[in-house]
Amino acid sequence: MSAAGMFVYGYENMETLALMAVKRFRRFSKDAQQSEGDPSTLAEQVLGLRPGNVVLILVFRRTRCCYAALIEAARRAGVETLVISGEAGAALVPKPDHLLSAPPPAIRTRSNRRPFT
Repeated sequence: MSAAGMFVYGYENMETLALMAVKRFRRFSKDAQQSEGDPSTLAEQVLGLRPGNVVLILVFRRTRCCYAALIEAARRAGVETLVISGEAGAALVPKPDHLLSAPPPAIRTRSNRRPFT
């Protein structure tokens, strides 16, 4: 990854995953920082976005009010956006530049189990 800087945003239960991503990027000598979930703090952090940076957003259940503002701020700064999402990915507005979306695995119940052979 050739990004000059990484901004990783995850809210509520995604904060831990965002922290783990930041640690992993730093282990590979990337300039990465975790963006805070608080709207006022997030607003201050996006002022530091520069072309060549990447914003990584983790969204799995529902989007936060900050999602749209973060995407728009990244676009104004000329920054690429990447969202890793569950089934909410298809409904995201505005659309990110790159989307990795995976629905949850099918839940096997007694009625749809195949018998062992």
